[in-house]
Amino acid sequence: MDGEVVQPAAAQAVERPVEGLPAYAGRLGALLPGALAAAVVFGVGTSHGGYYPTTWGPLTLAFLGVAAAALLVRPRPALGLRELAVPGLLAAIALWALLSATWGVPTEAVPEAQRALVYAAGALAFALVLRRDRVPGFLVGVWLGICIVAVDALAGRLFPERFGEYDPINGYRLFDPVGYWNALGVLSALGVLLAFSLVGRVDSVVVRLAAAASTVPLALTLYFTFSRGAWLSLAAGLVLALCLDPRRLSVAASLLVVGPWPAFAVLLAASSEPLTETGHTLASASTHGHQVAAVATGLALAASGAAALMAGLAPRVRLSPRVSRAANVAVAVALVSMVALVLVRLGGPARIWDSFSAAPRETGGQLNERLFDLSNNGRLVTWRVALDQAETHPLVGAGGGSYERFWLEHRSYFLNVRDAHSVYLESLAEYGPLGVALVIALFALPLGVAFRYRRVPLVPAAAGLVVVYGVHAAVDWDWEMPVLTLVALAGAAAIMASGEARTDPESSGRRRIALLALVLVLVPVAAVGALGARAADASADAAAAKDYDRAVSEARRAERLEPWSVEPLLLLGRAQTLGGDRGEARSTFRRALRREPENWRLWYELAAVSTGAERQAAFRRARALNPLEGLLDALGQGP
Repeated sequence: MDGEVVQPAAAQAVERPVEGLPAYAGRLGALLPGALAAAVVFGVGTSHGGYYPTTWGPLTLAFLGVAAAALLVRPRPALGLRELAVPGLLAAIALWALLSATWGVPTEAVPEAQRALVYAAGALAFALVLRRDRVPGFLVGVWLGICIVAVDALAGRLFPERFGEYDPINGYRLFDPVGYWNALGVLSALGVLLAFSLVGRVDSVVVRLAAAASTVPLALTLYFTFSRGAWLSLAAGLVLALCLDPRRLSVAASLLVVGPWPAFAVLLAASSEPLTETGHTLASASTHGHQVAAVATGLALAASGAAALMAGLAPRVRLSPRVSRAANVAVAVALVSMVALVLVRLGGPARIWDSFSAAPRETGGQLNERLFDLSNNGRLVTWRVALDQAETHPLVGAGGGSYERFWLEHRSYFLNVRDAHSVYLESLAEYGPLGVALVIALFALPLGVAFRYRRVPLVPAAAGLVVVYGVHAAVDWDWEMPVLTLVALAGAAAIMASGEARTDPESSGRRRIALLALVLVLVPVAAVGALGARAADASADAAAAKDYDRAVSEARRAERLEPWSVEPLLLLGRAQTLGGDRGEARSTFRRALRREPENWRLWYELAAVSTGAERQAAFRRARALNPLEGLLDALGQGP
């Protein structure tokens, strides 16, 4: 619609085809970044979002394999400082987390470093396979992976008799296959933002039509999570993408033309009581789900048709500079008016803060009411504890993963919380000012580069992905959900790859050798971590299956692979207890406590298998470390 500044020829020639390679090799290479992105999002998203340690090692190894292949095969991989900045920041975060084990607790800090290593390896793989002309296909792959996960999740709500387990009382908010409703909501929000951007900013008509159709299932999935933060972060990402894009009129047009169809789908779903209230029967939920699915299919086709109409009319529309400026002003006024209207509707800043500070309203099982409740839902308490922890350890923090331990000792009410529900406050508490500075730089750097390359198609959309994640990570534990972090890192990689590639051949060669050496060093590290997590998981599974000999064997194997952690000893002691060898279990728990005397659960397990004075002493120590734990109440009433 409005004009777009064309980049100089030098900026477009990021990497020319290599002479002598067959044509199909170039086409295959062009498809690989998108295929990689789709496989990562789908694979991690359907594996509980990558939350559990058993996924970290294999994922890290896969990323390192992609990075090594790119370094060995690509004649000129992206080895400039700009492309390597985000992987470098993540490597610094991983290293700082690992170093924090020296003043914190290795059992807590090393897993944090392992998760950060996943992100560093993923960012490195993205950077090495991407170049400017492959960014659109890469983001299409991200969008496709999100769509597959979202449709998988939505099928469980609209066809509950066929997919998933129907629970009309507990957990009626949509969360599978990611495992957490807010994470699924944010993932869907990221997909919605990408879909609208693809409708307005890609050349392929097929992709435009498919992206338009996908807005309906993506919006429905987002809605059924009943995640307030996901909607707010989506709004922030869309506003940023609109403001950053010089061709914002194209994106605004896609929102106006395509947006009503997913909005209609959400309004239809919101009017269905069996789909939005607890306590209904499976038959009624199935009936209403099938009706919504049928109408949603029609709305998706209508959205695709609207996008086709827009694609056909767009080449015929030519706006003069004056009209274009007026339209841009109108978009800005509309955005400001909508924000002002929302603020007025909610009662102004003072009333919004009062509502945010208040306790959650009782909804009586009506989940629609939750979307309009501004309560912080306990986050203020978790944030205050994080600030208290940061004040107690002001220089370098208390060590990676230490927040849960500090929470259990200082919480004011019974609620088990592992994370502070804010990556920024938790980083400050666990890693000090340097840690939170690294996290902020991780988001700020790509956004700064995005402003420079905002005229490159889809860079504003990629910046929107970073903003959606960065905003929501301020109020939830998105950092602990690799599928979300990796999508944000994919957006950052797309931004960094959108500029002109400028690398000195000599320095590029040195960096290639250094990176290959680093990858070779990290492969056995990731492999050992993967084997250790697998052994620990196998021990827990064997104990649950009452195969206590195997549980003991796998726990001892995990101990050999994870000598820095007391978790294998905890599993070993439990397996010995269940197998009837309480004496060996006491010895195991004592050995673990010599290494980690501040672990309340080890004291609890020791008390459970002890008698007399040792039992009472272990009980008192566990109570001091976790005063409000209900398990200790039950233990105190035992023999």
